[in-house]
Amino acid sequence: MTRSGRWLVPYSPYNTFDPQVKVDRSQVVVLWSDDDGQSWRHTSMLRFADPHTSAAEAWVVELSDSRLLGACWHIADRGGELPNAFGISHNGGETWSPTRSTGILGQTTALAPWTDGRAIFLYNQRKHSEPGVWLAVVRPTDDDFGIEHNEIVWKAQTPTRSASSGDLSEWNDFSFGEPIAALLPDGTWLVTLWCIQPSGTGIRYLRLKIE
Repeated sequence: MTRSGRWLVPYSPYNTFDPQVKVDRSQVVVLWSDDDGQSWRHTSMLRFADPHTSAAEAWVVELSDSRLLGACWHIADRGGELPNAFGISHNGGETWSPTRSTGILGQTTALAPWTDGRAIFLYNQRKHSEPGVWLAVVRPTDDDFGIEHNEIVWKAQTPTRSASSGDLSEWNDFSFGEPIAALLPDGTWLVTLWCIQPSGTGIRYLRLKIE
């Protein structure tokens, strides 16, 4: 919910159980309501030039300067790796800048707004670099994600439970995921995630301070 009271909900379209229904999956849709959910409008928040790509785990947040930042896990349906995608809106989500690459090869994403037009970008890493949950501090523009800092904040002992590829199609073999961050009153960040690891199974958390 934005400071003006607008509700926003992003989602990634997927096929239905009816194979005759054609679904445009090469986008992330955002809906918004200005009357507490009584009526809704929608548009494409992120749009991919390649029709053989899709999205998952989309997020949208309002930055301190009132712009909206949207991001998602960008997936190549025919295989291969794509960086996470993002877009910016200057009018409450009604129109969006062209979809751009974050430059980060991650999986599930999460966003949290910060100060001075910055945001916290969390993502899972199972296939590139050290496995675990990574955190980036970003100051995005319409054309650049503006990565100021990017490092691992929680290290996974195992990226998957049975050494699978870590692709979205093998989500039921993941051994950690769904990170989320919240800014606490004392200025520290609380990060939580679920995990199935040799050292234990359940919800893990950590607190950190970003200088």
